[in-house]
Amino acid sequence: ENAIMGGAGAAVSEFLARENILKSVLHLGLPDSFQHHASREDLLAEAGIDAAGIQGDLDRPRSVILLAEQGGQLQACCHVADENGHGYFGMFSVSPTAQGGGIGKQLMQRAEQHVAEQWQLPTMQMTVIDCRDELIAFYERLGYANDHTVSLGKRLIPDLPAVDAPHTN
Repeated sequence: ENAIMGGAGAAVSEFLARENILKSVLHLGLPDSFQHHASREDLLAEAGIDAAGIQGDLDRPRSVILLAEQGGQLQACCHVADENGHGYFGMFSVSPTAQGGGIGKQLMQRAEQHVAEQWQLPTMQMTVIDCRDELIAFYERLGYANDHTVSLGKRLIPDLPAVDAPHTN
């Protein structure tokens, strides 16, 4: 459903709690805010993954997007940034037709090399959906380990409809 609150992840969490299964669940989705007749473009912009958000990532210091091409075709990409003195690896995507061929591993190694050599940062961090066992196993084969960090959030002020400011002449 692409929303965090009330989405599929919430249903999974409720099931796990009801069955007394202790499992960390990371809920991913678009921010839980009301959008008046939101278009796809509006939702992408709010999440920071539209052209302007990606340009913002490119414009900030110590932040790059790496691309892997083969035969003139884009095969994989990732975003690497300096986040509080650690490399951060994100927005990783490998074309389904290229998965299992080693290009994702090569791109990750290039990202690690960039962080270590260009920015002299000691570690690389990332956030991974914990229900993708095969993805976690891929990262573990590359030397990454679960640091048992859990991200928690709580809405303190409910979203309210936007109120136009009074116009003055």
